[in-house]
Amino acid sequence: MIASLEERYRANSAKLIKDLGSPKSTVKKNAEYVQDALKLARDKRLEPRLFHYDSEVFSQYGRAVITVGTNLEDAECVAFVVPGTTHWIGTISQVTKAALHLYEECKQNPRKGTKKVCVLAWMGYKAPARKSSPGCTTQLMATDGCKHLIADVDFLKKLFTDNKKPMPRLTLSGHSYGSVVVGFAARQKWSESLTGGRSGAQWCDALVLLGSPGAGATTANGLGFNDSVFVGSVDWDPISLLAAYGTDPAHKKFGGRRFKTTCKLAPQDTLMANHKHYFDEKSDSLANIARIVVGDIKGLETVPHRNYTSRLSFDYWWCDWFPEAGFAYPQGWG
Repeated sequence: MIASLEERYRANSAKLIKDLGSPKSTVKKNAEYVQDALKLARDKRLEPRLFHYDSEVFSQYGRAVITVGTNLEDAECVAFVVPGTTHWIGTISQVTKAALHLYEECKQNPRKGTKKVCVLAWMGYKAPARKSSPGCTTQLMATDGCKHLIADVDFLKKLFTDNKKPMPRLTLSGHSYGSVVVGFAARQKWSESLTGGRSGAQWCDALVLLGSPGAGATTANGLGFNDSVFVGSVDWDPISLLAAYGTDPAHKKFGGRRFKTTCKLAPQDTLMANHKHYFDEKSDSLANIARIVVGDIKGLETVPHRNYTSRLSFDYWWCDWFPEAGFAYPQGWG
């Protein structure tokens, strides 16, 4: 199986080289986006691998999954970074940069910094193209995206099982709409486990929901987890207040473990900037995500849950202070 993984890497690299010389402008440009992302890792003296690459899939929005850090087959801890709305192969450098920040922070963990960590910049699905996209207010893209995520996680599990290696600690982190994809995937695997007559054992070790508009469930238990759903929501992150896909994960009644996400904003930043800094270097958010990835749960800095009681105050705040978002009033508030 490890040989097949190497074959996958070689095939994707060969396709990338071919596409860089393509006469099709979109194909060539998408390949250049991926080449730039790979360079980010190489500039850090790392050897990134192309786990997935297809410049023409998803109506030419493309697909790319890049691994950074320890070789995937040797990792003791594996984390997926799943981005949200407006992301596509053209933003793979942004996703890779987040993965690099996370990998570097994991290596600096004082308790478990010696762990072998691999992080996947997972642009493996077609995300909604913009805030006003119908895909943002339906479940269709998350339903499709979770199938691709499940396939990749199942491949990883089979890789370690077939080679009789200890299963790595597995963390799925989703930002914004990416947290919806992660939640849908966890819920589906848990449902399959129950249908199969088992107890609904956890599919992975931890879920991290960042700036989440909901994860497709009313409680953490609804995702098949008890105490391993971790939530990062900046207080004034407008997307995290939507609760458009189930209960706000930062709310007390959801039952997730909310961690500290303080970030420093520049004076010129808008309210929406609160949604964009979860993977910033030297931030509380990044440090806590890294603690989860390496299993340093005792070192996690937690904060109180949200505990609002009505949606009226939110509607007033949303319409008066963030009208440019283009969203209708959220459904299932609270």
